[in-house]
This record gives sequence, structure tokens and C-alpha cells, in this order.
Amino acid sequence: MHTSHSRIHWLWAAYAFAVILKLILFHTILTSFTNNTGAILSDMLFQFAFLGAMFTLLIKLRKRGFFLVFYFLEALYVVVNLAYFLYFRNYLFFQQISANSSSALTLVRNHAIPMRWEYLIGILDLPFAVGIASLWNQFRDDHQNGGIVVKYGVLIASCAAFIIGILITPSPVHLRHEKFQARESVISHYGLLTLTTLDLFSRDQSEKGFIARLKLSDRTLEGSAKPDKKNVVIIQIESMGANVVNAVYKNKPVMPYLSSLSKHSVYYPFAMSYHKGGYTSDCEFSVINSTEPLADYMAINLSSYNYPNAMAARFLSNGYATRAFHGNNGSFYNRITAFSRMGYQNFYDKSDINVFGYKGVWGIPDNEVFQFALKKMREEKGPFYYHIISMTSHEPFDLADPFYRNPLYDRSTNAYLMKYFNSFSYVDQCISNFLENMPDKTNTVVVIYGDHTPALNNRYFPEAAFTCSNVYMVFVPLLILTPDRQVYRESNLAASFLDISPTMMKLAGIRFRLRTDGEDLMNFGGLTNAVPLSQLWFNRKFMFSNVTEAVRDKSES
Repeated sequence: MHTSHSRIHWLWAAYAFAVILKLILFHTILTSFTNNTGAILSDMLFQFAFLGAMFTLLIKLRKRGFFLVFYFLEALYVVVNLAYFLYFRNYLFFQQISANSSSALTLVRNHAIPMRWEYLIGILDLPFAVGIASLWNQFRDDHQNGGIVVKYGVLIASCAAFIIGILITPSPVHLRHEKFQARESVISHYGLLTLTTLDLFSRDQSEKGFIARLKLSDRTLEGSAKPDKKNVVIIQIESMGANVVNAVYKNKPVMPYLSSLSKHSVYYPFAMSYHKGGYTSDCEFSVINSTEPLADYMAINLSSYNYPNAMAARFLSNGYATRAFHGNNGSFYNRITAFSRMGYQNFYDKSDINVFGYKGVWGIPDNEVFQFALKKMREEKGPFYYHIISMTSHEPFDLADPFYRNPLYDRSTNAYLMKYFNSFSYVDQCISNFLENMPDKTNTVVVIYGDHTPALNNRYFPEAAFTCSNVYMVFVPLLILTPDRQVYRESNLAASFLDISPTMMKLAGIRFRLRTDGEDLMNFGGLTNAVPLSQLWFNRKFMFSNVTEAVRDKSES
């Protein structure tokens, strides 16, 4: 009997160790492996304190089912937050769960969030949990019939761990109220749950509170109307990282048309993308409004925000037709509602384009979206501003497979990268067909950019990204085609999504007034304004040199 009790106690000890190790690994990944020894010690003490309190509660509840529910929820919490962080490079806050749940489920249902080995951390303690569940009644009886040490020893130890942790660790409230980067300090010392709970109660989480945090720049740019207004076409390409434009496989360019175009246009190899609490919708929000989005909420979901900085509204007030096109449902990310509030007269989604789709494929092919935009373009009687959002190159990079397979990208090795290259081979053809058949080329400005980097990062295709002051920055390519076909390649300064709105309005020749930290990208070599991100300001030369170095280092590793 004594041997049996000893075995159960050792099993609990092993389970506790596995849980604490799991949570430390979890928090270490969330902080990009920046934890120091002191932070790990603090984390270990607080996780032990939490686990001891939960252990005492579960024993008091007596039922095995409560333990199984606790284990399932804890494992799910770790896996979901790892998936969110590794895909979006941001933390999942409580308010986002309710606001973005339908969009998140759509991403999961369409396998848009790739599987990663790190998710296994969530079940690191599974063997010990199974053992405890199978011997639950025996352990419960032993605990209930034991002396004071058995009954309260763990709770006393957990309280002691908590007190020691408080004594050796800075206050989480103090850490949280420092700049944005201190979120990592809270996680590394206290855990993600502490950070998200503090965020929930320390700031105004109402819609009014979120809107108050969307501060417009103190800097104002103005443009005067010109007699010869230009049409504007914005092409936003899904998952187009900075390196794919000039990527080569087996001595052949992946995107021959866009690669050639980069040599005959205004080309910024690195434009910083905003990809925060609103996922991909942050791209549209920052481009159209020239404003940094929120870190902990989807800005495009704010129903009472009036978008005072919206580019589309300014084009509309200057007599332009303003239309957006996308191959997904307009309700996804609340786009159809938000775009209307931003000044778009139409948001054409898959139901409007009304073409034959492919069974089991998310959305409709990009080529059909581009062809529909061309049809509408030919019907225009005056100046127009179009915003085309592509989709076929979305993760898991197999949406083009039913109708396009380039035999060059054999998937017997490095299959995920080959699917990515195949997707962009297709996108390249779509862009080529669209631009070559676009009417009124001599009176139209076109900008092409990626929305964010893909879930790829290895020496064969390094992600154009780097971390500075615990802020993760990702970069995409940006090309501008002017009616007079100006040619320029930036080799020293990074652009940002905040620059697109003022640049397009100036090139169009419309009257506008805009509060922005963005700059006119046609001021070649003269971009001096720093770029805001997460309460910090980054020098454009610094960003360009660091992302260039990061890509080179990953390629050589």
C-alpha cells in the first residue's frame, strides 16, 4: 500500500514538473527566447503557485471529470495562443476572442493557419495526466484520509512560492504600464494570463476606449487639385513577402512578370506591414487610413468609428468612383461594412462576382476577380479609385491547385515552399493579364504590394523580418506604376503602409488634407519621417539595413 501511495505522489510530482516545463517553454516562445535566468525563476515560482492552488481545488471538488476539463482547457489555451502568436506575431487578448471568433474559425476551417511542431508543447504533460486520471479515486481517497501535511502541504508550498515570486519580481502592474515592449517582461515573469487579465482591467475596453487609442498624427499633409486627374488602382496581394518578387527556382524566376516590372517602375523592396490585432485587415486599415491599427483589437470592427483619415472618402469627395473587389465573403473581417464607412461606393465580393467556384476551395480565383474589375473599369465614365484584394495565394498555398499547377514546382521535397511558389506563379500571370488589358493605362496610377509575409522562414525562403526592442517587424514589396513610367529602385530606405495614401492622392492630383506620419514615396531618397510602431519610432534607414541583414543571415544559415 505504501508503495502504491509513493507511486501516486511521484506521478503528481512528475505531472507538476511537466506542466511547469510546458508553461515555461510556452512563455519562452511568446517572448522570442529573450527570457533571462531571473525571469525563468519567477515564471517557475508563479506557475508552481498557480498549479498548487488548482491542485487543491480539484481535490476538494473530488470528481475526476473536473481534472479532465482542467487539463483539456489548459492544453487548448497553450495550443491556441501558440498558433496565434506564431502566425500573427501578436498576443491573443480576451476582447479579440469574441470580436474575431468567426473570422478565426474560418481561417482554421480552411487550413489557413499551418501546423507547427511547437503545438506539441501543449500536450507535453499528457502521459502524466493520463496516469493521474486513471488513478484518480485512489489518490483522492489518500489525500482526504491523510494528515495535515498531505492535505495542505501543496497549498502551503504554493503560497510560499507566490510570496517569494512577489518579493523577487517587479510588480506586473508597473511592468504593464511601461511601454509596449514591457508586455514581454510581464509574460516572461508572470505568464500570458497575467498580461491579458491586466489588459482587460487596466484599460478602457469599450468601443469608445479603442477609438480613443486610434490617435491621428499631429503632422498634416496637403495636396491641391490638378486639372488632369489620374485614376488609381491599388492591388493588394495575399502573403506576398518581400523576397518572392525576385525569387528564382532552378534558374527561373518565380514571378517573371513582376520581377521585370520591378526594374521598370518605382520599386521599394521593403515596405513595413502593419499586421497586429486585426490580422490581415490591419493592412487595409493602415493603407486606407494612413493610421497605425490597434494591437489588441480589430480596428476595422469598430462600428462607431467614422474613419476621419480615409483615403477613399477623399477620392469620393473629388468626384471619383470608389470601388473595392475581393474573392472572399464581404462579411469576413467586417470588410463590407467598414469599407462603406470609409467611403467606398461598392465592395464587390464573391457573391457579386458570381462565377463558378471550386468545391472545397476557399474563395474564388484571383483571375476572376481581376477580370470582373476590368469589366467595371471599362464601364466607368469618369475618374475611378479601385482597391483589389487578392486571395488565391493565401495559406495553406493550395487554393490554386484545382486550376493551376506549374510542373516546375515538384512537391516531392520542400512541399510547402513549392506550393507557395506555385501560388505566386499563378498570381504573377493574373497581374500580367490584368495590367496588360487595363484600359486608359496612360492616365492610371497603379500600386502593388503584399499584405504581409508568409508563414515561411528558412534558408530557402527567409522571411523579410526582424525584431528590435521586442517589436517584430515584417516587410513586403511595393511597386508603383506611374502614367509616365518613372523608374526608381530604393536601396537605402524602407517604406511603410502609412506612405501609400498620401502618395496615391498626390499622384492622382486631387485636393486633400491628411493627418499622417506617412510620406510621399515619389520623393526619391528624401524620406526623413520615422515610422511609428507599437509606441516606438523607427528610422527608415535603420529598418532597411536591418531587414536586409536579417534576410542575408537567414539565407546563409
